Amino acid sequence: AGEDDTGSGSDSDDDGALGQFDDNSNDGDDSDGGQTGASNSGNSSGTDGEGTDQDDGAGQGDDSDNDAGDNSDGGQGEDNTTTTEVDEPTTTVEAPTTTEAPTTTEEVTTTEEVTTTTEETPDPLTLSGFRAINITDTSVRIVWQSSNCAISQITFDGETATDTGWPKASTPCWTSHGRNYDNLLPGTNHTVSVKVADQNGQIASAGPIAFTTTAAVATTTEATPDPLTVSGFRATNITETSLRIVWQSSNCAISQITFNGETATDAGWPKASTPCWTSHGRNYNNLEPGTAYTVSVKVADQEGRLASSGPITVKTN
Repeated sequence: AGEDDTGSGSDSDDDGALGQFDDNSNDGDDSDGGQTGASNSGNSSGTDGEGTDQDDGAGQGDDSDNDAGDNSDGGQGEDNTTTTEVDEPTTTVEAPTTTEAPTTTEEVTTTEEVTTTTEETPDPLTLSGFRAINITDTSVRIVWQSSNCAISQITFDGETATDTGWPKASTPCWTSHGRNYDNLLPGTNHTVSVKVADQNGQIASAGPIAFTTTAAVATTTEATPDPLTVSGFRATNITETSLRIVWQSSNCAISQITFNGETATDAGWPKASTPCWTSHGRNYNNLEPGTAYTVSVKVADQEGRLASSGPITVKTN
C-alpha cells in the first residue's frame, strides 16, 4: 500500500522524496503501485511568510483529489518514506507602527510693549511786574505778568476777584494780566495783592502793594499880571485953603491916602475889585493958608498886590 505522505508548504522550499506534484497534474497513476519516480525539487516561494498558489510537497495531493497511493491498489511499493519535518510557518504579523503625529509646539512669545512715559518737569511759575499804573483822583489800573500761561486771583482793599477755573488754569489763560478800578475817592490809600495759577496747578503770588489816588485839584493857567507900580504922585491946584493930590497906578487899582495923619480908603481895600482905576486923585479943602501938610498914598490891584509912594510935603499959599 502506498504511504500517505503528508507535507505542508512553508515559506521555505521543500524537496519531497515522492512524486512531484503541482497544482494541476500528478506524476504516477493513482492506481499504479510501482515505485514512484524521484521527486524533483519542489519550489515554494512565498512573500512575507505567505505561500504561493503552487505547492510542491512530498506526496502532497491536490487540495481536493489526490492521495499519495490508492488504498485499494495491491502491489506493495517500496517504502521510500522520507519524513520531512516541516516547521509550521510562523506568520509574524507585526502590528503596524503607529507613528503619532509629531506634536508641534508652537512657541508663541507675546511681547507686551510697555510704553514708559517720562513726564517733563513743568517750568516753574513766577510772577513779575506787579504795579499800579494810570493813577488818577478816582481810578487806577493794576498790571502783572506770569512766566506761564495762567489765571489770576486779585484782592483789592479786601475784596477778591477770581478768574474762572481757579486754582488751575485751563483755556483761556494768559501771561499778561490787568484790571481796572474806578469810582475811587481822591487822595485815598489802597492796597492790592495778586495770585496766579498755571495749567499744572502751580501758584505764585505778589504783594500787597499800596498806592494813593491823586487829589482833586483844578489846574488853572493864569497869565502873570504886570507888576504894580505908583507914579506921578504930587500936589496940584494949590490955593490958600485947598489943593489936589494926584497919582497913577500901572494896573487897575484902588487907593489908600493918608493926609496929615488922617487916612481915607477906597471900598474893597486891600484888593481891588470893580470899579478900579489907573488914574487917581483927591481934593482937600478948608486948609489954613501958608500951612505945610504931609501926604502919602498906597494902591492895591486885583491880584491883591500893593504899591506905595510918599510921603511928600505940600504947603498952601
